[in-house]
Amino acid sequence: MPDNFFVNRIRASRTDRDAVFVAVDNHKAGDYAPYVLRSDDRGRAWTSIAGDLPARTLVWAVVQDHVKRDLLFAGTEFGIYATLNGGRNWHKLGGGVPVISFRDIEIQERENDLVGASFGRSFFVLDDFSPLRQIDEAALAEPAILFPVKKALSYIPLRPIDSPAKNSLGETFYLAPNPPFGPSSLTTSRML
Repeated sequence: MPDNFFVNRIRASRTDRDAVFVAVDNHKAGDYAPYVLRSDDRGRAWTSIAGDLPARTLVWAVVQDHVKRDLLFAGTEFGIYATLNGGRNWHKLGGGVPVISFRDIEIQERENDLVGASFGRSFFVLDDFSPLRQIDEAALAEPAILFPVKKALSYIPLRPIDSPAKNSLGETFYLAPNPPFGPSSLTTSRML
């Protein structure tokens, strides 16, 4: 590690009480290398888990899955990355995520959602990332993988004052459509 680095995020492991992760950077000294570190002895010794993250990719945040120990996510200057093997190999998440700085990422445990806060472009949610727990490097070589669809609740959208779109606030009221509601199957090519 370079001297005088800046600590962007520290996260305790969700699966091991002695492990901790840290995302640091040294961009103020012109060093844009990705630095993601793991300690398995409560911070006494550190190991780089930046693996094959692209050069010149600052890492702002890191979070570990609460079920699969080696599944980690990194919020970087150029999007969100996932590793299936504890940091040896990283894969950029697709599915419409913009190439923009993600300064914070969080896992919503009950629904297994990954939530990313971008720098100036809003929040993005990867609904139910649990299929990533079933993927290994051999599965990534397949052209496509189908996962079982999660059970969904019955849902009837509310139509304010029986209108198809806007309610009674007038035509100057801004409204954007939500994505379609309900379960869908994803392939790894859309997520990774």
